[in-house]
Amino acid sequence: MIPQRSPFCFLRRCAAIAAIILIVSAAEAEQQKETGKSEQPSTTAQTKQTAAAGTVAGEAVVKTEEEEEPELSPAAIDDQTMEKFNRFHEGLLELEGDIAVHQGEINEEKRKEGRLLRQISQLDKELNSHQQKLNKLLDNSERQKETIVKQNEELDILRERRDEVMKHFQKRSSAFYMLGNIGLFNAVFSRHTLPELLTFRSAFDELIKYDKKVLQAYSSTLDLQERGRNALKLESKVMQDFVLMAEAERQKVEIAREKLEKKLAQVKGERSMRKQAIKELREISKDLAQSMAEVKDEFLKNQKVFKESKGTLPMPVDDGLIITRFHHMRKSEFGDKTRCDGIEIDVPDRSEVHAIGGGKIIYSGYLEGYGNTVIINHGMHYYTVTSRLEEVFAKVGSRIEQNETIGLSGATATLFTNGIYLEVRHKQRQQDPLSWIDRKFVRFK
Repeated sequence: MIPQRSPFCFLRRCAAIAAIILIVSAAEAEQQKETGKSEQPSTTAQTKQTAAAGTVAGEAVVKTEEEEEPELSPAAIDDQTMEKFNRFHEGLLELEGDIAVHQGEINEEKRKEGRLLRQISQLDKELNSHQQKLNKLLDNSERQKETIVKQNEELDILRERRDEVMKHFQKRSSAFYMLGNIGLFNAVFSRHTLPELLTFRSAFDELIKYDKKVLQAYSSTLDLQERGRNALKLESKVMQDFVLMAEAERQKVEIAREKLEKKLAQVKGERSMRKQAIKELREISKDLAQSMAEVKDEFLKNQKVFKESKGTLPMPVDDGLIITRFHHMRKSEFGDKTRCDGIEIDVPDRSEVHAIGGGKIIYSGYLEGYGNTVIINHGMHYYTVTSRLEEVFAKVGSRIEQNETIGLSGATATLFTNGIYLEVRHKQRQQDPLSWIDRKFVRFK
């Protein structure tokens, strides 16, 4: 019966290899596209599975295994970690946007502050000009007041002198009246001679005329002085009006300056608040960046775990027995022989199959020639391929932890093969899974 089945097995094997080649080619193209654009891989399951197969089978070797350092490869980041990165990144972008807006407002407020300061400076010049004008008017007003006071004093003196002259005039007038005309009676009975009487009369008459002239002079002077004083009073009143107008203008400018000062204080207050807001936003941004760095550090740390755990990892099943070793020839139910690129483990039906290390599920589903398969990216280009599962529980893009169940074994899945299949890869090269598994867990059939 073996010869009859061998052609079918050969064709089936060729079809599986062709399917893997097609998946690898598509994955390599997707990987190159992803690397060239530096974008996050597509979130659809099919694109993720294709990229996963490309990462496993088509990634170029750049460094030796000993030189490699963990990196933030999008293909290695699970959905939960990527979601955290995206959330932190979006938060940082939003914060940077807010900071930019606040900084723009601060720059605008600086320009406003400059304009206000220039306006205040101009008003200060106007205030100074108004104050100088007001001081000059006040000085002129004071001088006018002093002049009016002096004129009042001079008028009082002139009035006193005029009154004195008036009294003398009145006395002389009375005496002249009492003297009367020089008649025969006065000439006969007077003790003075007639010529003496006539001379006295003439002198007395001249005195009266002189007094009149003096009184007229004082009256004219008083009139002129009073007119001058009245003119000064009128001018003083006009000057007071000018002073009031100048003071009103000065107060108007002062009020405008006070308004500008209040506006300037408001602008400075807003600028100070925005500076404080920027400071707080930068603190939040710093915290987000720190959280992002912690997630990155944790991710990079996890990337090293699988490599550093070589020789200490558990078996994918608890009660499994190894039936085919790495690179040993195996014989299928149809009798054809092929080289085993991993190990085959015999397990009871419905046994839980676990991940031997933590990582990201990059493929979960049926793969031609392998059956139900789960591929895990453990970081630093290390992958495990677990296939021939009856059921798979792992979801593409999710984070898986060591010893977490990824599926179940079953008789149907291993109908034409021997047990479940485990393969360890580093980039393009397969490695012996037994060199990774702790010897105390290894049992052979």
